[in-house]
Amino acid sequence: MDRDPAAPAIDAASKATRLLCAGVYLDGQFADAVVTELVTNRHRTVAPSYGYDAIPVVAHALAVRMLRNQRNVVNTLGVVAFFAMAGFGWIGPLSAWMLVLWLLWATTFLRQLAMLDALVNRLKRPQRLDAAVRVYPHTAELVPALVDKISDEQSAAGNSVHYAGYYPFVGAGVRVSSWTAAVLLDGAPIQKVFDDESGVWDARDETPARGPKREEVTPFTVEDLAEHVRGQLTRQLRENPSPDERIKQLTIERRLYGKARPGRLTALPSPDGASTETYAASRSYLCIRVGSWDQELVTSMFVGFDIKGDTLYSEFHVHVLPPVTAAFHAIDRLPARLDGALIGKVAADVFKDGVGAVFGVFTKTGRGRVRQRVREGNVLKFALAPTGGGGDDDGLTRYAARAVDRGALLSIREMAASEEYHHYFQEADADKYTKIVERRLLDAIRGFLKEHHVDLQDYDARQTNILNRYGDIVNSGDGNVSVANRGVQSVGHGSSAQSGEKSK
Repeated sequence: MDRDPAAPAIDAASKATRLLCAGVYLDGQFADAVVTELVTNRHRTVAPSYGYDAIPVVAHALAVRMLRNQRNVVNTLGVVAFFAMAGFGWIGPLSAWMLVLWLLWATTFLRQLAMLDALVNRLKRPQRLDAAVRVYPHTAELVPALVDKISDEQSAAGNSVHYAGYYPFVGAGVRVSSWTAAVLLDGAPIQKVFDDESGVWDARDETPARGPKREEVTPFTVEDLAEHVRGQLTRQLRENPSPDERIKQLTIERRLYGKARPGRLTALPSPDGASTETYAASRSYLCIRVGSWDQELVTSMFVGFDIKGDTLYSEFHVHVLPPVTAAFHAIDRLPARLDGALIGKVAADVFKDGVGAVFGVFTKTGRGRVRQRVREGNVLKFALAPTGGGGDDDGLTRYAARAVDRGALLSIREMAASEEYHHYFQEADADKYTKIVERRLLDAIRGFLKEHHVDLQDYDARQTNILNRYGDIVNSGDGNVSVANRGVQSVGHGSSAQSGEKSK
């Protein structure tokens, strides 16, 4: 399962990377979530990064936290010093309070100024973007070992992904559609041959009871089929088309997905081993990914194959990373430079915010809990952060060893995903790339089966059902034309069955 040599590497200079770096300054909760997931919980595997580089995002998030910690330390020491001076009679109580208020304003102002400097002078200007994401801030916590860990795991070094929770395709966003198909691997019927001597068509061994004589299916493995599909898609979508028709940001990889087990992470077992139907199972998928809108919109398709007896089982899952949340785009609307007028406005705003916070203590009845992005089944959504506590520990479970889930649970990019598209064309492009790749995929599979002398009648029937499923225009029977709902499509030996997306 080697990485595609022509596949683009982690895109450190993409717009998605820049917006995520800006997001840690614009949204303190996002910065805390990044540090928690990749630094505090470093026992957990880093989710694969699609279209962005997680390292500069973590670096800027740690810089934000360092600025906040420095402000808190200076404030604490200053408050203690000022009131100690008042206690010794060196200054009056009113002077002590005035100095405390000035200190709180000054440290907050300097912190805001430092963050604005990073946004305006490093991340806003495209010509300095490369330096901003590659020569990122260094803090005491950003040790080389952590950088190496994130670098290896976000690129799925060895093409193995250890995931946590229920769903394996962590980092790819939300699943928007899926289909499966089972096709019988019967030999292709031998065509009748015209006998010149007798002047009749020779039906060979064809009888009403036995049917036509069939060719012998050329044996093949799942790996043979996957490599054929990978080669065909690479040639048809990235190498052979003219430059204006080529999908430049197409990435095709083979990856092995396995659920992380408690304890130390080990290499995932081969998908051909006897453990594929155990809790330690790992399975191989062909990962087809298209990054568009400067990697703000990432459409990923996961293709899996399996052969049981004389049946080929195929599965196709489409995931989309929506554009980065609109709040992070505010960096593009910041002033072009940090001048005196802007500095003065920051100073005034910090003062007004401080006054508002003081009065807010007396007007607010309570504080809501922090909201964070979580994965619930196949859906990413905002939910109230847990306040602590766990299950009932009064039973025998207290004697069991503590299980630590080391698998990847959520990527930085998914934390910052918008809950809706910003532009109609983004939604249209996600569907466009899915349909293009899907059509070429089905054609490549058909060509492979034909080369191996498989009867294509069953496959063609399944393919017709797949291409006419959700998302295509259908007639409702009452004269109105509508669009079928998206969902999970199962195309087996019989008629197709479609159900809505299962919610976990």
